[in-house]
Amino acid sequence: MDEKKGMEMVREYSLKYYGRPNERYELLGRYLPETMANWIELRKSIFPDPAIGGLTLREKELICTAIEIARRQP
Repeated sequence: MDEKKGMEMVREYSLKYYGRPNERYELLGRYLPETMANWIELRKSIFPDPAIGGLTLREKELICTAIEIARRQP
């Protein structure tokens, strides 16, 4: 994946899920576009639509962060 396509994917994801560009995601997308694309695809499978479900996006993020910390894979 080239840098331009990776950056477009990162921006689209950031705007959809956070409502604004995420500078950290863009930095990772610039230097590791394929890794970032794979990570975004994984997150899309976990959080298909932030408006659907009983938990808020923030609550889902906190749960994922807690799991990563418990598994010692931040």
